[in-house]
Amino acid sequence: MYKRQRLVLEQIKRLKTGDFSEEFLQSVKNEMYKDFQRQVENLEGRGYLLSNAFRKGKTWEDIASYPSEIKAVTKEKIMELATAYLGDNYFVMQSRTGFPKKQKLDKPKFKPVTVDQSQESEYAKMFNAIPTDEIKNKFIDFQNDVAIVSLGKESRLYAVNNPINDIYSLQIRFHRGTSIDPQLELLAELFDYAHPKGQSANAFREELSLLGSLLNVEAGGSYFTLDLSGLEDKLATVLEKLNGFIQAPIIEDDKLKILANTYKTNRKVEKEDGLLHGRAMVQSRLYGEKAPLLNRPSLKSIKNGSADQLMEGFSAVKNTAVSIHFTGKSSADDLSNLLKKQLSLNWDAPSQLDQHLTMLPIEKNEVILLNNKKMVQNTVFFIRTASPFELPHYPRMQLFNTYYGGGFSGLLTQEIREYRSLAYASSGGYDFTGYPETINYFYTVLGCQADKTDEAVAVAYELIQNMPDKRKRMEMVKNNLKLKQQSTYPDFRDLSSVVEAYMIKGLKEDPNRYAQAQYDQLDFDDLLSFYQKEIQNRPTLLAIYGDLSKVDKAALEKIGPVKELERKDVIVP
Repeated sequence: MYKRQRLVLEQIKRLKTGDFSEEFLQSVKNEMYKDFQRQVENLEGRGYLLSNAFRKGKTWEDIASYPSEIKAVTKEKIMELATAYLGDNYFVMQSRTGFPKKQKLDKPKFKPVTVDQSQESEYAKMFNAIPTDEIKNKFIDFQNDVAIVSLGKESRLYAVNNPINDIYSLQIRFHRGTSIDPQLELLAELFDYAHPKGQSANAFREELSLLGSLLNVEAGGSYFTLDLSGLEDKLATVLEKLNGFIQAPIIEDDKLKILANTYKTNRKVEKEDGLLHGRAMVQSRLYGEKAPLLNRPSLKSIKNGSADQLMEGFSAVKNTAVSIHFTGKSSADDLSNLLKKQLSLNWDAPSQLDQHLTMLPIEKNEVILLNNKKMVQNTVFFIRTASPFELPHYPRMQLFNTYYGGGFSGLLTQEIREYRSLAYASSGGYDFTGYPETINYFYTVLGCQADKTDEAVAVAYELIQNMPDKRKRMEMVKNNLKLKQQSTYPDFRDLSSVVEAYMIKGLKEDPNRYAQAQYDQLDFDDLLSFYQKEIQNRPTLLAIYGDLSKVDKAALEKIGPVKELERKDVIVP
């Protein structure tokens, strides 16, 4: 019998015999209740529930009764069901990681599709004639949608009312991230095994679960985040438990070895990830020695490191300002008082958000290549750096992005994929970074067969350098943008994060309110002038990762000097 098979059967036996506590059952019921409540919060979740109910011949009343059904589940019922359905008649399947040989296909010989874009099909006419109800625009109101309370010199609470259920969400974001200390990525992963003094990691997590809460720890470029969610009536007790954990978390060195094995497997698999390597190439040029994938923890450092060294990084984290994002029923003032009472944080610590990574400008055309002969698809990146963010740019940027990269109706996908079948994947547009003083950038990403790379690069570069003038699409572009705006108001749990991000950019109101008022006044010449000023004729970084045996390097020299890289130049193994 396989070891894993034996372990599973042992747990099934425990279910049959009732070898589990009432507390454990209650924590499971808490999780099921929370999952259901979170699912009915959004349209996608409700749509899935409705379709599933229709398939089973159930009503919405049946769906709505699910929480009470969960509450009624008993230990005896679990034992009865396990005995009835989990018998000796079962099937065992063993799965092992493998790397099968991949077949590389030659590109087919056919001509690009020609389309008369001035014509409209009968179906399009019929579809466009379908009447639609007018949807009122909804924009974020910084003053009324989010309550912002000062907790210290640079620490803030951002609170949003939960209009639907009793499930709270609370994020404690320390203003220190992996852009300053790359080891925080590893520390966040290790926090799954961390525990307060006098209590095991499993016991700590089970205690939180019994209180109806779940803790996740994440490390990003700017923040180290403790993410809590659960039943709001137990929040005070949960915060008290969390505070003991924050003050002196304990991680044993043997847990680092477990994590090292996980990282070893992940990094073996990631060698086949073309998008990751393309991004690593771009980052190495835009951020130099500070590039995130060049500074991530190496396998060697993980194997040879110690938990104590990593915990020193958490000491530095705790001595920074915090942004606390809360969604629930409690008022901002009540929550502020509760946080100050239950959490012993350094509320007046300085923020380190000003130490974010900044891009280096691209000042001349450059081509960088990284070969991997095993890749079936090549990944191609075009990057151009541009001006810092200005609010008047925003509506023009949105117009350009819809025109150029707007899904299957966008110029890029139509020219590269639909008409010429040169790429399996294509995306692109102009994006602005998170801080007002940093430069923005234009990007185009393609995923294509190796033997289509030359043609795909040539067509995309011409598209970028001399964007076609299809001004007849302008009305469609503006209509698409207006409709998109009507459906992209943030979910109430994301609202405070969006507001903080806008404020960091230096904005005092929702930029979509400004943009929506501008769209009707703008025409194709405004879009064109934005493209000419911010994108056209700016220097290009072209990065290609994959099988370079069928790539014409001499043709690439016409774009810019070619430099071939090694994997260690762009990503830490």
